[in-house]
Amino acid sequence: MTHASTTSLTRSTHEIFSSEIKNRPSNYYLMTAETCKQMLSDHLFWDVDRENVDMKSHAAFVVQRVLEYGTISDWRLLRDFYGIALIVELCKTMRTLDPICLSFISAISKTPIEEFRCYHTKLLTPTPRTS
Repeated sequence: MTHASTTSLTRSTHEIFSSEIKNRPSNYYLMTAETCKQMLSDHLFWDVDRENVDMKSHAAFVVQRVLEYGTISDWRLLRDFYGIALIVELCKTMRTLDPICLSFISAISKTPIEEFRCYHTKLLTPTPRTS
């Protein structure tokens, strides 16, 4: 992970993540962060070294990768590890998110799509899926 990608979490998102983690009992997780990372599909980390990805400090990166490129098994792992509330809070701060993924996370969380930052941000160079 480069320095630029580690600063993608806004302070408020980091605070939300930290408070979510602190409020959970120590036995909350059914698996460790390392186990969850190793169980995710290899293709999610095609451009980074999986060993350098931290499930806590790079949570937004992992969530976006799973939403946009992951399998249903990856989604279930992510949901079980982070929880829907934290995934939604992370997604709300993302500048870009595939429109299908945005609709999915909005629908399953019953969060109005207008609350997501990426809903209001247009890509300068649209991709075939976003145009």
